[in-house]
Amino acid sequence: MRKKILLGLFFLASCLVPLASRAQTITTVTGTILDPQGISFAGGQVTINVVSPSGGVTPFVTATGATMIAPQIVTLSSSGSFSVGVVANASISPASTTYTIRACPVGVQPPIGAGTQGCATATGITIAGASQDVSATLNALTASLAQTWNPSRFFNTAPAAGTASIGPTTMTTAPAIPVTGTRYNLSTYITQTALGASCAGNSTIVVNAIFQDPNAAAPQTTPLATYTVTTNGTLGIVPITANAYAGSISFVAKAGTVVQYSTTYTPGGSCSPAPAVQFFPVLELQ
Repeated sequence: MRKKILLGLFFLASCLVPLASRAQTITTVTGTILDPQGISFAGGQVTINVVSPSGGVTPFVTATGATMIAPQIVTLSSSGSFSVGVVANASISPASTTYTIRACPVGVQPPIGAGTQGCATATGITIAGASQDVSATLNALTASLAQTWNPSRFFNTAPAAGTASIGPTTMTTAPAIPVTGTRYNLSTYITQTALGASCAGNSTIVVNAIFQDPNAAAPQTTPLATYTVTTNGTLGIVPITANAYAGSISFVAKAGTVVQYSTTYTPGGSCSPAPAVQFFPVLELQ
């Protein structure tokens, strides 16, 4: 009897080993989607879908034989985050199966906006382990998505106050779609943060927009306005004295090219120190 029991236990163990080895792994896939300014894409949707390898074989869970058809769809939280359980690639057959992760914005609904305008998809993704964060992969897509999700906040980072000129500074790269270019509006203003001393002349700040029109062969530098601080100046908004585009310009940037700004600060004569100013650019999608 004892021998039969031991044989029975051995047989049961030998059956359980292959079953255990074939158990599927569920990976907790997480991510947080933020635009280039750190603003979350709250309320948007992320879709994780399995992609059939070449040959038309429908992917299935190796341990159970169940086909993998329905995508996983999750809604981003107020912080732009999500968490969802996904079958790891090691538990899927055929072995060449991959995943896609598609991020879609909420958009600004009519009459103010036009609703959802587009999505972005990361392809060829392999899921593995107990957990996997895909934030870096998704945030690599946000340069174009940010224009749909947070158009009025697309770029509004102010450089530090000072008395120096600012070289070409990239605000965004126009996306590849539409191929005819993307329409933007760049508006600016300048405020004086510290008085000058002993200034015998006026200080001027010229603000430039730098972009490549779809019909141009190269980027062009376009002066938006000249701002003038009279002698030592007055704290607060610096007035525009040469309008040009009155500190705001609408333009179309060629697909795949950068949109930049720059400033040229010329201190007044004999200033010690020169008046300190701060420049505020805001780039919006139109």
